[in-house]
Amino acid sequence: MQSEIETPVTADKGRGRILRALESLARPRRFGAPWLRALEIFLWAAFFAFATAFLAMRYWLLPNVERYRDDIVGAVSRAIGLKVTVGAIEADWRGMLPQLSFTDVRVYDRDGHEALVLPAVENVVSWPSLLFGELRLHSLAIDGPRLTLRRDPQGAIYVAGIKLAERQGEDKFAEDQHSFGLAARPPRELGSRLELRAALVGRTVTELKSWNGRVFAELGYTDLAGWRAWVDYPIDVRRGQGAVRLWATLGEGKVKRATADVALTGVVAKLGKDLPMLEVSSVRGRLQGRETVRGYEFGARNLALVSGRGPEMRSTSFLVNWERGDGKRTQRGVVNADLVELGPLAYLAEFVPFPADLRKLLGDLAPQGDLLDVKFDWSGELPDAATFNLKTRFAGLEMKSWRAIPGFSGLSGNVEASDTRGVLHLASQKAALDLPKVFPEPRLALDALNGEISWERKAGANVTVRISNLSYANEDLAGTAFGNYAYAGQGPGVIDLSAQLARASSRHLAKYLPLASIMGPATREWVATSIQGGQSTDVRVRLKGDLRDFPFADASKGQFQVAARVSGGILDYANGWPRVEGIDGELLFEREK
Repeated sequence: MQSEIETPVTADKGRGRILRALESLARPRRFGAPWLRALEIFLWAAFFAFATAFLAMRYWLLPNVERYRDDIVGAVSRAIGLKVTVGAIEADWRGMLPQLSFTDVRVYDRDGHEALVLPAVENVVSWPSLLFGELRLHSLAIDGPRLTLRRDPQGAIYVAGIKLAERQGEDKFAEDQHSFGLAARPPRELGSRLELRAALVGRTVTELKSWNGRVFAELGYTDLAGWRAWVDYPIDVRRGQGAVRLWATLGEGKVKRATADVALTGVVAKLGKDLPMLEVSSVRGRLQGRETVRGYEFGARNLALVSGRGPEMRSTSFLVNWERGDGKRTQRGVVNADLVELGPLAYLAEFVPFPADLRKLLGDLAPQGDLLDVKFDWSGELPDAATFNLKTRFAGLEMKSWRAIPGFSGLSGNVEASDTRGVLHLASQKAALDLPKVFPEPRLALDALNGEISWERKAGANVTVRISNLSYANEDLAGTAFGNYAYAGQGPGVIDLSAQLARASSRHLAKYLPLASIMGPATREWVATSIQGGQSTDVRVRLKGDLRDFPFADASKGQFQVAARVSGGILDYANGWPRVEGIDGELLFEREK
């Protein structure tokens, strides 16, 4: 019972507290401090001003905006300095934001020709326009614009009749900072599609040295040569069709960094003013480059190229960094590549802006074959006044003889080398060595060539070559060799060589005999003519000494010995001596005997 009596009383007290609170909120509050009172007055004034402006715009200005069309059009014309016409202006609301819609907007150039047609323009005005006292848009949408671009004989560019000024203040429309995006369909002869975005800072558009920023451009199927009237390419492009996507960074009006995805055919271009014209049937991949403080960096990713006249280049990725030399610093360069096809590279070197000494070296060597996982760096002028380091694998390697290095072909293996030393590991099939200073038939064909060869270069032309367990085989012979050879820049050099043949035939003996200048005319002639047949399964060769003293008649100056176990031998010892056939036994040549 007690609870039934107390409950209504408690409820009445609660309702009383609530009514007193609502009454307190309804009464105007008085701020204690004068500045709080002033703030209250300002806020109420701002509220009523905004409400008045909102109501005036909604019920008076916007519904009658067409009455002010001439004033609006006149203001726009004066702002850009060209004649402007507008078909109609309509007002509406986008939520709480006012919207102005223009139809049939036309801009005329100074000669009275239509330069820009905007069929429909929708402007959504931002309320901060009232705060800053200038028009600020929340959004701008243009449907189906038609834009006229013109470049006069002096190189000045006009966009929608507005000249991109060459001097500060000539046209306000072209000053200061510009961020823009454009998607358009150019004339059919220029391409199928164009997209352009840029964020640039500078005084005027055509004063290139004043511009900094970033540019992105994408062209659908296009004719590169057709754009020459509008674009000053960094290279001389004569022909080319395909698609291009480009990212570029500008600094003081110059391209400091650029990346381009290309898929082009029929390209004809000159990559430097002193270089010949390059013709390319097709090229695909990503090209990238940037200017450095002392040189440039240039590279490619998944680049494949078919030259109009030279060899085809399979897909490859590489990066080249080059720094020019001056009075205080030497030339430097670094090349990293996952695949270098030497044939196409040697061909293209004539057309690309490689250092002149590198282009000449490639031309002299005429290299062929593939380099894989290449790491090459150098400092100084190639090939003489330079230090370098090279590490790579190779396959099908071919090169002309160069200085003390013999020519070769069909070599596979890997190499680590510098300007002072190197190690070459061979694992080759169907290889050949060109030794014009050793054999009368300079090319020595081999079915297999395996082993290790190292070398060391000292001051001047001093070169020492070491052979470690080199194995070789062809139709005439098979064997192993080890030893070393030293060349001091003159004379035939000094050798210490041991070789063993597990199989040898005398059928082509003459082409394996050293030149008469090495072996001696009489000795070489006798061996070549007297041994007319036979086979051997065990031939041992020992050659040691200065090759100027070969065949070492003086035992103190060196050693030359050939010992062979012969079967089925034929020997015509000398004129007037009987010809001996069917010789089975051991044959020994030593020095001159």
